[in-house]
Amino acid sequence: MLSWGYLTPRQRYIWGLKTHGLTESDISRRAEISRQSVHIILNVAVDKISRALKETAEVNRIMPKHVDAAKGILIGHSLEFNHKVVITYSPSNGIRIWYAHDDDCRECNFDKSWAKIILKEAQQRQIRLTDEELQLPPHRLAKLVFSRMLPGAEL
Repeated sequence: MLSWGYLTPRQRYIWGLKTHGLTESDISRRAEISRQSVHIILNVAVDKISRALKETAEVNRIMPKHVDAAKGILIGHSLEFNHKVVITYSPSNGIRIWYAHDDDCRECNFDKSWAKIILKEAQQRQIRLTDEELQLPPHRLAKLVFSRMLPGAEL
């Protein structure tokens, strides 16, 4: 796993609560800090996540097409492999790089471990999946989750 987006444990915790759908007021009550402190922590966290996503893209020769640091996602294109790429950040998974492909890898053990990670990404972001969707091959499951993270983005 790559870096945690340069976030402190406190920033990861607060940002994680926000991605779970809590308001800044809810977070301030739960964390027992002021709403203004929550707002400041979230702004700092989003700036750090943006930098981490962009640096990850740069190091991996990925041309960013769309960045939404508040959601912890960057969509780009790999110059080296000529593939669409999604880079995500979440408190539970840190920074992950996902290369788009259309191959069906149901038998691939590596793909099964990635399926678990993509399910954690969906859970972290409160993305609900039907029983039928949970049976999708990992590459289709990932595409579905990413399209729900950034509706309208071309994946």
